[in-house]
Amino acid sequence: MKLLIKYLWLPILVFIFILSFELKYNLVGVTFILLIVQSVIGLSFSLTRSVNLLSVYFIFTLVFLNLLPWLHYSGRYIIWRSFPIFDSTYVTVNMIIILANALVFLTYRIFLKKSKQFSQREATEKNIALVKLILLLLSTFGFVLVFYLNDFSIIKLFFRGIIDEQRVVVVESSAVSLLLGLTARLTPVFCFYYAFTQLKGGVVTKSCLFLLMVLSVFPTGVARYMAAFVYIPLMLLFVPATRSATAFAAMLLISLVFIFPFLNQFRYFSEFRSLRLLPSEEFFYAAHFDAYENFASAVEGNFISHGEQLLGSLLFFVPRLIWSDKPVGSGYEMASQFGYQFKNISMPFLGEGYVNFGIVGVVLFAVLIGYSMAKLDSVFGSRVRANGKVNYSTAIYYFMIGAIFFLLRGDLMSSVAYISAGLIVALFIRWIIRFKNLLLPKNEKYSS
Repeated sequence: MKLLIKYLWLPILVFIFILSFELKYNLVGVTFILLIVQSVIGLSFSLTRSVNLLSVYFIFTLVFLNLLPWLHYSGRYIIWRSFPIFDSTYVTVNMIIILANALVFLTYRIFLKKSKQFSQREATEKNIALVKLILLLLSTFGFVLVFYLNDFSIIKLFFRGIIDEQRVVVVESSAVSLLLGLTARLTPVFCFYYAFTQLKGGVVTKSCLFLLMVLSVFPTGVARYMAAFVYIPLMLLFVPATRSATAFAAMLLISLVFIFPFLNQFRYFSEFRSLRLLPSEEFFYAAHFDAYENFASAVEGNFISHGEQLLGSLLFFVPRLIWSDKPVGSGYEMASQFGYQFKNISMPFLGEGYVNFGIVGVVLFAVLIGYSMAKLDSVFGSRVRANGKVNYSTAIYYFMIGAIFFLLRGDLMSSVAYISAGLIVALFIRWIIRFKNLLLPKNEKYSS
């Protein structure tokens, strides 16, 4: 029974999905089957460990680049394009993804074995009262800034969008507004993570920090990627059982099918009686599953920027006032060149590799993400397996588990900017606490 639960539940779920729809089993269908088998095998290998980044990668691949694209192909369904993707393009893209997945897996396995476990000692504060005060002040400041950006409207904190509502633009510059919004929302989040992992006791303080965090990032009041950023780490911190790779994979799949569609209804909220707890069949054809189509469109249209899009992503922090022709996101740029009516579309991570350097770019991006995931999992995942305890560094690692899904779906420029903002806030809070130690007399501080 244990073996059945651990290794066979995933193939069974995939088989049920395949039987539930009328899918095509021609040459394109065969390539999708090969992709699915590869993703299931890769995911099964990752489920032998604690929660890890590789499992998230193969869950994304299985859902966004395998199962649902096959469903769309079988129904000749398109999201943004004016005509269906050619069969030859499907075969080409599927072969590219198979190659990339193999490179990701091999790179991950090679560097996971070579990586050494790393144990970072977190400072244990003697002056707990001062630490609590700092965290409360920072968290309160973040919440007040979120409240300000929402025009001091409580309703806007709880609802992402309301039909026929005209929202006041508090900050004219969209870039500044985005930066302030991310910083403001994530500050209470990491303040709570720090208190939860580093401070003993302090139930009242932790409760206040938790409340400020929830109000700043209320699940129905933010985009789903932000909810994933915050509540996936929170689940891993609160519920140790979810740190099992098998349990986490199952919960992530459940979230994709049930929780995320439910939260999406608050993007254009009208009334509570219109809410649906279960997703409709139309959910599987929605625009949030456009990653494969956009990748295929880039390949079919030979959309290659020769590194320009990557440069824009790496230098996302340079304002357009200084760099007037700074690249936009790859999805947006492709949509503009191909004449799409809607331009704010995604571009998956592997697609970003193609957009920058063609097939060579896909290979480079696959090796890069395989190497990065192996390093992070080796440093942090092994420590969690060893003793089951978590500290602030582990909380930041869990943030990356929540964020990598956004990175994989893309586009690269947005995901790099958002993840960087989160990491900067996380490290800033740690730095502030440590800087406090420098201001205290030597006999007032100690470390574990």
